[in-house]
Amino acid sequence: MQNNVDFSLNTSYEIDLEKDEILFGNSELGGLSNTPLTTPKNLSQNVCIDYLKMRLDSVFFPDSLRFKNLLDTLRVTKQNYDTDIRVANYSKTYVFDSNVVIATGGEFTKNDKGEETTLIELKGQACREFEARGGNWIELFDELFKLNASCRRIDIALDDFTGLIKKEQLIKKINRHEYVSNRKNDPVIEYSANGGFSITFGKYSDKTLCIYNKLSERKAKGIDVLATDWMRYESRFKDKSGDIAFNEVYIGLAQDKLDVVAKELLKGLIEFKKHITTEDENHLYREKNRSLWDKLCNVDDKIKIVNQYKVEASITKKINWLNRSASKNRILMELTSPLKFNELDGYFVFTHIPKLKNREIASINYMRKANGLSEITLEEAQSY
Repeated sequence: MQNNVDFSLNTSYEIDLEKDEILFGNSELGGLSNTPLTTPKNLSQNVCIDYLKMRLDSVFFPDSLRFKNLLDTLRVTKQNYDTDIRVANYSKTYVFDSNVVIATGGEFTKNDKGEETTLIELKGQACREFEARGGNWIELFDELFKLNASCRRIDIALDDFTGLIKKEQLIKKINRHEYVSNRKNDPVIEYSANGGFSITFGKYSDKTLCIYNKLSERKAKGIDVLATDWMRYESRFKDKSGDIAFNEVYIGLAQDKLDVVAKELLKGLIEFKKHITTEDENHLYREKNRSLWDKLCNVDDKIKIVNQYKVEASITKKINWLNRSASKNRILMELTSPLKFNELDGYFVFTHIPKLKNREIASINYMRKANGLSEITLEEAQSY
């Protein structure tokens, strides 16, 4: 990973109203613009934080004053959590909102000093929901610094919606070994039945690059995507490399240059070359880069970064699972025995309502807000 990121570039942006371009506005969410999107077809690139895992050298309690600011910054309610999900080796796990995981305590998770620790984990969906709640990444990073947290993993993703570099071109370069990477082993290439693929460099190392077809990944999860191209270049950093990357991402957020940092981190992991003319590994870096790769990673081509939650909300929509998979069977069951079906339907409702969790209610509240409805509480759902 390169640590000589140049943060001296001009941060001013020109907006040409005569061009068919998306307009973003200035940063309002810790480096991520909250300006509404125009049509998805106008979005070319975006950058986002897609995973964050931090460790604290102390035990977490929801009511502790030490963690009040952290929960406030995460924009979650300290009283609303579930505890039925377990993270390996930790004695207790709290789930706030729908996906904010805080695991704490345990004999086998102590630090070098013998102190119990706490792990805070925001996976991709949790990151998007944090943005949807109006969360500010700079404020969250600031609070984690105050708590002396160490970064166990951070993922920074560059999304390309233009189809600039095709899968076949990447595979060709890899097969010809026309690239320079910090990993000596060949990448792991995987394919899926729906046309998806992933290329992973350094899969089990502290610095990993995963290039994959986000379009296919979304569709595999039952989500319609309006974009015609969506390639994700995801730089992942763990352990000591995680701390370094965390600091660089923080600077990028603070200086409104997260796009610059994302591209520099990506280039530090791999560079695809036009041709390889030498077998001397010490001089491979001198080989000329492939023009498309330089274009993708060009820090002078500024990206007005958009709140990724809004990006994905504008180009994706949930497939109606009930209509697609369950409605036909429901009709057949009711036609078979209407009276018994009504009894069974009532049994399902009254059996499962007490089993509703805070995280499930938080999850549907995102959809309710998108549909112009007010949020509901767990108690209101259970009294339905």
